[in-house]
Formats: sequence, C-alpha cells, structure tokens
Amino acid sequence: MKNTICLTVLLLLNLPALRDRPSARDAAVKVKPGEFVVDHPTLINLGFEWVIDGDDNRNARVDVSYRKHGGTVWKQGLPLLRLQGERIYQTDGVFDVTSPNMFAGSILDLEPDTAYDARFVMSDPDGLVGQGGRAVTKSVTVRTRAEPEPYAGGRVFHVYPPGHQGTKIAPALTG
Repeated sequence: MKNTICLTVLLLLNLPALRDRPSARDAAVKVKPGEFVVDHPTLINLGFEWVIDGDDNRNARVDVSYRKHGGTVWKQGLPLLRLQGERIYQTDGVFDVTSPNMFAGSILDLEPDTAYDARFVMSDPDGLVGQGGRAVTKSVTVRTRAEPEPYAGGRVFHVYPPGHQGTKIAPALTG
C-alpha cells in the first residue's frame, strides 16, 4: 500500500511536466521547414520547391507573392502545391517517381531577362518545429532567362531545298 501511495504521489507531481512536453503526435502535425530550392528559370516562369518534415494532417500552406526586383507593389501568386508521397508514373516504364514531403510551384507569365523578388510564407495552424509562432518567411531574388540569340561570331550556312531555282547566297548548300 505504501509503494502505491508513493507511486501515485510521484505521478501527480510529474503531471505538469508531462503535459509540457510535446508528444510525438504533436511533432508529426507541426511542419518543419527544410531545404528551399530554386529551379532553373525559363523565359517567363520561375519554379520553387520547399522540402518539409511533419505536417501529417496536411494543413500547412505556403502563400506566394512577387514583384519586379526593387519594386514596391507585391502581386499575389498561386500558393505552392502540397505534395507527400504521391506516385507519378508512366505505364511504359519511362518514369516512376514518388514525391517527397514538400511544397512545389511556379510563378507564371513573367517578363524575360528580368529580376524578381519572391516571398514565400509557410504557415501551419499546428505551429512550426524549431520556429517561434505559426509562420516563417523565405525571400529570394531570381532572374528569368533572356531569350537566346545567335552567336555573333558564328558561321552562317545557306541551305536550299533540292531543285531550288532562285538566287543562292554563298556558301550555298543543298539539303
């Protein structure tokens, strides 16, 4: 009886400490931001990936805003898409990929050869692991690609279809 009373007293004294510790379940529903990746830009689009841990209940989100570098007005972009273990495959065996736990998306319809400031705000109503509060912001500056141009010092060949009867500019090749 004495041992039972001592055990009960110890448990009651430690209950507040047990409640203050995050459970494994709490950690699994909170999101932990990981590596942020800027994909290779295209002429008019920018792509991004933000790897995460946790968020098993999939209620975290990443809001996107952007502006021309140095501008004052931010535009709203599409939020990043939440991915977690989705299988993407082609039946002919060309590819078979399972997506990691992450957010991914693009900023679309931009101008070529232009620098943009992009801002990403990750939030989770359950909180963030290792961060104070319920949101974290990541900002980057990225430039879209310039439209490709022919090499200025390159050689020029004039190729004409077989049977061409008009004027030909040298060096003229038939092909």
